[in-house]
Amino acid sequence: MINDRASRFKMKDLANGTSIVVADVYFLDDDQPLQLNRFIDLRLDGPRV
Repeated sequence: MINDRASRFKMKDLANGTSIVVADVYFLDDDQPLQLNRFIDLRLDGPRV
């Protein structure tokens, strides 16, 4: 569980193409997660990380 902004997130595998990032966000006053998702296009001509 990540509970501070400095941790952010990381990708465990190198990839290119279209990926979907998903996250379950829990709030202190609710036991049901808010499910987030986002399409990300990782292109070969993009920035090197």
